[in-house]
Amino acid sequence: MIRRSKAVHGDVIQIPVDDTFAYVRVVHVSKHFRDVMQLEFRGFAPSYEQLAPTTGIHRPRWTACTGFAKRGWNVVSAGETSSDDGNLTFRIVANELWRCDELVRHATKRDTAEYPLMTVDGFIFLERWFLKQYNGA
Repeated sequence: MIRRSKAVHGDVIQIPVDDTFAYVRVVHVSKHFRDVMQLEFRGFAPSYEQLAPTTGIHRPRWTACTGFAKRGWNVVSAGETSSDDGNLTFRIVANELWRCDELVRHATKRDTAEYPLMTVDGFIFLERWFLKQYNGA
């Protein structure tokens, strides 16, 4: 377990869910949208060593990059980055298309159909969402 007060790009975070854990990878920590990170769901497993890659594609999740340890979320690995991470960060914010912390352009109709809206979820909301995914809902 890695102890730090703020998540960084490439961290893998373990989140307690029922009798197992959800694992997410930090794809982006925003400097523009203060204290917000983007998560990529990796799968469920009783331990990080037993984690198999997920087969489903889930929409990116945004949440706070500080304070998660108070909920029992733990950083279990660091430095898992990909050269494609920047492309995972395309999203719509206030009718604008963003990539990482850069405004790309005013969002077109095609952009709004293709890219997700950036909504920042609270920790408890995410825990409930992971529980629903785990239970097959």
